[in-house]
Amino acid sequence: MTRAPHALAIVDAGRATTSVSLLARVQDRWRLLGSLAAPAGTPETALLSVVAARALAAGAELVPRAELEPGALDALPRLAARSRAPGTLVVLAATRRAAGDLAAEAIRTGWRVEVASTDTHDPRDMTELALRGDVGAILIGAGDPAGPDERAALDDLASLGGAAARRRPELRVLLGGAIRSRRAWLEALGENP
Repeated sequence: MTRAPHALAIVDAGRATTSVSLLARVQDRWRLLGSLAAPAGTPETALLSVVAARALAAGAELVPRAELEPGALDALPRLAARSRAPGTLVVLAATRRAAGDLAAEAIRTGWRVEVASTDTHDPRDMTELALRGDVGAILIGAGDPAGPDERAALDDLASLGGAAARRRPELRVLLGGAIRSRRAWLEALGENP
């Protein structure tokens, strides 16, 4: 029979910081002994050592010393949350102007954003960009209603989105503006509208 731990480490390893907290059973109650944050990549055990040393110095008679000694910290049970690197969101638009508008919104999402428009990229380049392995989603858009400078590209963009979704079923495809109503989208998916 294993005995219940008297201390527990909480770790939040994010993209910008690594944070640790140390909890311990003190007089029959769980108490927060301390916490510390440092830039991402700082070793968790080093941070826990600092927190443990501070806790032991502050209230040595209350804290379970054996579990907070430097050699014992690695064996502490840990509850950890680790952030993944954000995926790539590709913004494809009919014009440079529309691409800029969509990218301005997409940047707020936490995704890495790459932008292409029919003004700046040829269809082959846009297709390669959309099908890249690190791309998790594509946002395809135009104005609603589409401006005169966008109309010629709507069916091509809708077809590109449908073809990408058909080729990579796990890819999230978001359609915005006038692209949503294009038959070319469904045709590229192999569906009869």
